[in-house]
Amino acid sequence: MDTRSHTTRTPVGGPAVMSEQLHHLLRMAIRPYITLRVVPVALGAHAAMTGSFTLMEFDEFRPVAYVESETSSLFLETYEEITAYRNVLAALADTALDEGQSRDTIATVASELDADRKDDNARA
Repeated sequence: MDTRSHTTRTPVGGPAVMSEQLHHLLRMAIRPYITLRVVPVALGAHAAMTGSFTLMEFDEFRPVAYVESETSSLFLETYEEITAYRNVLAALADTALDEGQSRDTIATVASELDADRKDDNARA
């Protein structure tokens, strides 16, 4: 009986590549300045679905949000823009798994992908 979870993922590079990417995230997550949190697919739509961004906050300068797309990039600096991105981060913090659960989820998915890769190699 197959007890592995079957959640929807977008395959990029095949199981071996995806497993290695997830293992890399786990290796990086031990650094004290990196926080790794997962928003489960089962939750559906979430606050950051419009795209990635980087919110940079400094001691001596105003915060800046950096948004990059296929054909352009923007540095956003107004109070309203920064507030909007802070709100996205707050909403994600409310819905994402905690750090331990996130690491466990990533490790589980990496193991599943590794098992899928071995199954594929065995059939070949």
